[in-house]
Amino acid sequence: MGIGSLHDVRLAEARDRARAYRRIVQDGRDPIEEGRERKREQLLERAESMTFRECAEVYIAAQKAGWKNPKHAAQWPSTLARYVYPVFGELPVQAIDTGLVMKALAAIWTEKPETASRVRGRIESVLDWAGERMAQG
Repeated sequence: MGIGSLHDVRLAEARDRARAYRRIVQDGRDPIEEGRERKREQLLERAESMTFRECAEVYIAAQKAGWKNPKHAAQWPSTLARYVYPVFGELPVQAIDTGLVMKALAAIWTEKPETASRVRGRIESVLDWAGERMAQG
């Protein structure tokens, strides 16, 4: 198990870390596995604290290369910015529920049903993606 780079960790800190790791081993635990678990928890915490807007931006960036139609690629961020972000874009993604989705779509559902359906699908795609990321932890 490494303690850190010579350029990043001072000798006194390296000794302290080594002592702490030896105590963990003496307690019958695995310091490497504990470090991995800490990283998993930090990633999950970060993912859970991401806003819907942040998740959508990451999702769009990841998917954009696969979208052949430039108009389609442009519609994703513009429709989300217009209809969704004002309602729940800044909320944590795990706080999004059916009521919020309905609230975002209510204004356009009767006037622009095709747009509303597409926006609903986009919201669903972002939430599914965020859920998968959280599950992977």
